[in-house]
Amino acid sequence: MGQKVRPTGFRTGIMRPWRSTWYASKQDFAELLLEDNSIRKFIQNYLTDKKDRKQQRPAIADIRIERTRERVTVVVASSRVGAIIGKKGEKIDKLTKALEKLTRRHIEVKTVEVTRPEIDAQLIAEDIAEQLEKRASFRRTMKQAMQR
Repeated sequence: MGQKVRPTGFRTGIMRPWRSTWYASKQDFAELLLEDNSIRKFIQNYLTDKKDRKQQRPAIADIRIERTRERVTVVVASSRVGAIIGKKGEKIDKLTKALEKLTRRHIEVKTVEVTRPEIDAQLIAEDIAEQLEKRASFRRTMKQAMQR
């Protein structure tokens, strides 16, 4: 086996931005890192709830976390921002309250729209997976994804 480098780790900070931007002392670092991971998992599970079959899935491309002393800002990048916000902002308010309860910190959730979802790898993979769940032909699905 050769010496292999993980592509995202190698490009972070150069071609791809950091997923979390904050600084912590040695005592707090592990706790905040685990908290970031739990926030990401919670948001993914909360927004891709399979109970609501009639609502469309929010295609989440990226979740970025920025911390200051008193505030945690979570930026959710998605191609379907309306599915995250909900009617009159109800869904995003519930998400914010649930995150504050989970972390016991003041959290601000922002949404950013992905302008070109056809070039984002995460969104393409989710689209292919959704089509395969609906029993679409895998050859046709892959050809269409490559064409787009």
